[in-house]
Amino acid sequence: MESWFIVCTLNLPVPLFLGFISTQNLGHVGLVLGVIAVYWIGYRACLTARDEVRAVVRGGWVVAILQFLPIFHMMAGAMGLGAAAELGLGHSFDPLLGGTANTLLGGLIATLVTAMLLVAFAGFLGAITRGKSRPAVSIKLGDDPVS
Repeated sequence: MESWFIVCTLNLPVPLFLGFISTQNLGHVGLVLGVIAVYWIGYRACLTARDEVRAVVRGGWVVAILQFLPIFHMMAGAMGLGAAAELGLGHSFDPLLGGTANTLLGGLIATLVTAMLLVAFAGFLGAITRGKSRPAVSIKLGDDPVS
């Protein structure tokens, strides 16, 4: 659980900076509520899905380092803002001009979608690193892998 808190905290600087630029008014409150929700969901997952959280934490270190070149963060944020705009909770997203979430729910949706994409990316990276260190499944000769 401690590693989830550390990785969560290390992954906040760029998304929070870009998020506060992309939200207005109550969108800022939605952004903060979204960050709290993501932390709480991850904390609860630590209690029930330890192996999956370990993979996300392993990949989360890589995602935190990638903040120095925040291409994935900006793409995930653009998709989050696009989702909020499609739901009518913000201004439409223009790749050149950006977009904004100006309602509480818009900021929350944009944050949750952005976080979901970054957590999925971290989980993917964590699964890859696990595969390089040890096999994910051990099958003995003579075992029926279908059953």
